[in-house]
Amino acid sequence: MHQRIGNNGIADLIGQHWEHRATAATMIGYANLAVQPIEVRYFLGEVQGAIVPPRGKNDFGFGPIFLPNDQWKTFGEMTWEEKDRHGMRGKVLRELKEYLGKKME
Repeated sequence: MHQRIGNNGIADLIGQHWEHRATAATMIGYANLAVQPIEVRYFLGEVQGAIVPPRGKNDFGFGPIFLPNDQWKTFGEMTWEEKDRHGMRGKVLRELKEYLGKKME
């Protein structure tokens, strides 16, 4: 749908309803093939927020219409450093890094 109607179309559709809440999510899978049985883990990074009219051009996809809770900038308005701090990809990568760090101890 995003490719067909774009961010403006999605924001217009959501704007017609009273509910604007949304969840942005990213999942990373990890498989350790060196052990038997194979170890498989999934890591989920989620950010709660709302769909708003497009703002900003510093992101791709839905970033300009996603406003994380407790933030005043959309992902499209954030710098890469801000988005890493508040975004779902940064969260899930930090979780994976912590897990792998504990495995190396």
